[in-house]
Amino acid sequence: MDWSDHALWWPDKNFWLLRTRSTLDQYGVQADAKLVFTTMHKTLRVLLPDLQDVDARVNFAANVFTVVVKLCKEFGACVVYTKSFIRPISSTCKIIAYTQYIQTGI
Repeated sequence: MDWSDHALWWPDKNFWLLRTRSTLDQYGVQADAKLVFTTMHKTLRVLLPDLQDVDARVNFAANVFTVVVKLCKEFGACVVYTKSFIRPISSTCKIIAYTQYIQTGI
């Protein structure tokens, strides 16, 4: 198995520990911190303005703006802000997302 796509995710700080030469002490990780060893590239379902669902493989460790720019290039958007990923999340979506989080352990 190729482990190069894996990294440590610190859910409490919402932070990826990507520098392999740094120690956990340099990151400020204490003994009671929960770290998750997971893949950085995962499938993201994007709802396009024409109501199409598209599955795209994205890097969750990258900057959000960088990911949006790459997705816009992939979908053929001329200008980045023509694709809007900002949408209010209803409580139903939060419950579904949390249920999927618990089931998959992502």
